[in-house]
Amino acid sequence: MRDDFPELNLQIKVKRKKRQKLTGVYNRRLAKARIIVEHTFTRMKKVMGEEFRNRLKNYDVMTDIVSGLVNLRIMGS
Repeated sequence: MRDDFPELNLQIKVKRKKRQKLTGVYNRRLAKARIIVEHTFTRMKKVMGEEFRNRLKNYDVMTDIVSGLVNLRIMGS
């Protein structure tokens, strides 16, 4: 993920040495990044949650196609 989005720098925890406070700006940036991830998981779960009605040997190919389509939609929007 870091290779795809080098500008995305998520700091999960506050470093203890500096005792920084989380600011409103940081929280907004974190929320923007998290909502993209949450929406992506939701899209994947909708598609992958359906019953697979094809040959089992095609399952890996189909998951690759679904992942590619979701990524295409994310990058295009």
